[in-house]
Amino acid sequence: DSDGCRGPAMRAVPEAMAEKLMATAGEFVASWDDVRIDDIAAASGVPRATLYYYFSSKEDILAFMLRRMLDRLTEAVAAADHADDDLPTRLAAVIRAQLSHLGEYPATAQLLISNLGKAGKLPDIAAAINGTEDGGGLWDAQDEFYYDQLRTPGGREIALKVRSMVGLIPLFAVEVLEPELLERLPDFHGRLKWFLEYRPD
Repeated sequence: DSDGCRGPAMRAVPEAMAEKLMATAGEFVASWDDVRIDDIAAASGVPRATLYYYFSSKEDILAFMLRRMLDRLTEAVAAADHADDDLPTRLAAVIRAQLSHLGEYPATAQLLISNLGKAGKLPDIAAAINGTEDGGGLWDAQDEFYYDQLRTPGGREIALKVRSMVGLIPLFAVEVLEPELLERLPDFHGRLKWFLEYRPD
């Protein structure tokens, strides 16, 4: 449920209301700065007064949705990662879990990534992704990059200080390719159109 995702007054947001917010947030990707609480209420079907009961501003709603998405992403990755599998199998399973989760609400993911500065401070976001406040996890605050880790049989975690695909993969699901960029890359654009046409899955 969504009891772990709370508004500024620490009120638990009902599951049905949380899902409505997540499902409709994508409508505001191009215009978040101009969005009002009334607009969110109209799009989600959640009464304005109810929104103000749980949140004090639209930024609080944005922060709630970010935390909810990160929590669900953490759960999906944990469920997909089986310690008994070999490393390539585990990596493939984790990548599929990440992309599948973000693919449930692609427009919402784009909205959140585009407004990270409004949804929370980078250290807080990193801590939420890592699921810890003690500096552990994949995020390296000094390098501002996600590094892979090795976990020994004794439980020790060793960061692999290599700028590999591990730190870039999350961007695949949220990177926006503007038309101007695609025009400068005709070969890539052609392959992209083929992929979208023949591999819609």
